[in-house]
Amino acid sequence: MVIENAKYLNSLLTNNDGSVKKEVTDISCTMDGVINVSVPIDPDNADYVEIMRQVEAKTLTIEEAD
Repeated sequence: MVIENAKYLNSLLTNNDGSVKKEVTDISCTMDGVINVSVPIDPDNADYVEIMRQVEAKTLTIEEAD
């Protein structure tokens, strides 16, 4: 699987008290030529597992979220 241009994405989440927090929830990337694929940060997601395998192998880096 060819993964390029990986970048963490922030989402705005609402806390129980109504306050809003920014949290990294997804990774945006180009996957096998498909642009802007959003992969949830979930250890049960096969695409996320593959991204992290490539990061660990030092063949992919993930850019920090804005």
